[in-house]
Amino acid sequence: MSHSSNGVVLFILQSALIGFFLGGIYEVFRTVRVIAHMTGRRIFTDTVYFVCDILFFVCCAIVSAIFIFYANNGSVRGVALMGSLFGFVVYYNTLGRLMSFVIKLLIRAMYRLICLIWTYAILPVGHICIRLCDRIYTLRQTGRKIRKFKRKGC
Repeated sequence: MSHSSNGVVLFILQSALIGFFLGGIYEVFRTVRVIAHMTGRRIFTDTVYFVCDILFFVCCAIVSAIFIFYANNGSVRGVALMGSLFGFVVYYNTLGRLMSFVIKLLIRAMYRLICLIWTYAILPVGHICIRLCDRIYTLRQTGRKIRKFKRKGC
């Protein structure tokens, strides 16, 4: 990185862009967390939260390290970290809120669609199959009784 003022400003903007990108990665993990929360199982939800947090911080570390090595020859500067934090905060408070709202709506809509399909398509077919199997079983048992009766005679 050059030490001119233009180079420093460009470096700060690039680090803010990296922070914004990390906000998008966070959105993916937040979606997984929302889906896990809908299960209602506390231990499963806590485990998913823990794994998502670890994976997010590992992704942040890898992306930040690659950016710092590429843009600043491996020299860590506070400006890069603050720029990334600024970009993440901007994403989280602007586009992140909108995306969170939209994703929650989509997840709820998909859940309701799956419930409708289950209620009106899968369950009736299951009930028909059960009734058919009962009918076949009853006819089979009746056939056995008739054969048994014919063997014994009247």
